[in-house]
Amino acid sequence: SSTQRFDYSGAIQSFTVPYGVTQILAEVVGAAGGSNYGTSSSNYGGRVLTILSVTANQVLDIYVGQQPTTIMGGFNGGGNGGSESFVGSRGGGGASDIRLSGGNYSSRLVVAGGGGGDFQVSCDARGAAGGSSSPAPNGGCSSTPVGAGSGTLSGGGAAGTSEEGNGSP
Repeated sequence: SSTQRFDYSGAIQSFTVPYGVTQILAEVVGAAGGSNYGTSSSNYGGRVLTILSVTANQVLDIYVGQQPTTIMGGFNGGGNGGSESFVGSRGGGGASDIRLSGGNYSSRLVVAGGGGGDFQVSCDARGAAGGSSSPAPNGGCSSTPVGAGSGTLSGGGAAGTSEEGNGSP
C-alpha cells in the first residue's frame, strides 16, 4: 500500500489509478473558512473518509479547496465575505472533492465542504464548520453579525449577515 497526498495548488490535480488497484481509501478535507483567529478558529472544513471503487488506469480529478485570507472566497466554491469596509470580513473556505476526469459537479465521487468565513467588528461572528449541522457561533453578538453557515453535500451554506453588508452563499 502507498499514500499520495494532494495539497492546495489553485488548479485541478490528477491521479491515475495504478494497475491492480480496485479500491482506494480517500480522506478528503475541505478548506477552513477565512479566519481572524488563526488556528484556534471554529470554522474548519468538513472531513470525509471513504473507500472508492476504481479501475486500473482510471484518471481522477482532485480539487483541493483553499482557505482565504481576504474577503474573496477560497478556490473551488468558497463564498465571498461581506462588506469590504471591514477588515474582519473573510471569505468561506473552498470545498475539496474527487471527480471523474473531465467532469463537472455532477461527476463528484466524494466532497468535503469548506468552512464558513469569519466576521469581526465589535464582537466575534465566526463561520460554522464545513458539513456541520450546528449553526455558526455568533461569539456574543446580538442579532447581527452572524458568521457564514456550513456547506453540505448539496450546496453552500447560508451567507453571513451584518448591519453593513452580507456575504454570498
